[in-house]
Amino acid sequence: MINITRFINEYLTALGFEEGEYKIKESDDEFGYFISIVVSDRHPRIGSLLGKHKQNFKALEQLVIVIGRLNDKHPYLILNNGKK
Repeated sequence: MINITRFINEYLTALGFEEGEYKIKESDDEFGYFISIVVSDRHPRIGSLLGKHKQNFKALEQLVIVIGRLNDKHPYLILNNGKK
C-alpha cells in the first residue's frame, strides 16, 4: 500500500521545497478523499510546482489518482495559496 501523503512530500522535496514551506491537509468523507497542498503564491518555487500551463500539477494530480485507486480511495488534489 502506497502512502499518498508521503509520495507528495517526496515530490515537493525533489522540487526543492523545504519541510516547513508547505502544508498537506487531508480529509476523508463520503464525497471522497481530499488532499490540499498549501503553499504561498509568492514562493519562488511555485512555478516549478505548477509548470507551464499547469502541466506539472496536472501530472502530479494524475499520479495521486492512480496511487489512490491502488489504495481503494478516490483522491482529489487541491492547491491552495495559503491565504485565509
